[in-house]
Amino acid sequence: MKERVTFEKVRQYRKKLKVVLMPLEVARLHGAIAADTITLDPRSRIPLAKTLVHEVIHGIYPLWSEAQVVREERRLWNHLTWRERAEAWTWLGKAHVWNGEGRVPEVEREPIAQQEVVGEQAV
Repeated sequence: MKERVTFEKVRQYRKKLKVVLMPLEVARLHGAIAADTITLDPRSRIPLAKTLVHEVIHGIYPLWSEAQVVREERRLWNHLTWRERAEAWTWLGKAHVWNGEGRVPEVEREPIAQQEVVGEQAV
């Protein structure tokens, strides 16, 4: 049976990561994870806290398909208490805003033409 993601797992893994807010140039990409950095696009219409949870799940289960991650992210997000959602939003307060200088954090994704699109999220 497939393992379920808990908010506690997300909370623990999130502590190991740096969050950077910056525009992502890949169309329809809301966030990405590479090494120990999660990059989020603040222009996204999807709530940043939800995208952050999505990317943390990618980090916890790097071999899961995008469809599995989306399914688990939706299940988890819909079952969070208001306090857990509020905690996820506070994580964004610790994010770094990319100032346009220096090295851009690496984003490893397959080209958008090869990605399947589910709703508003590129997968």
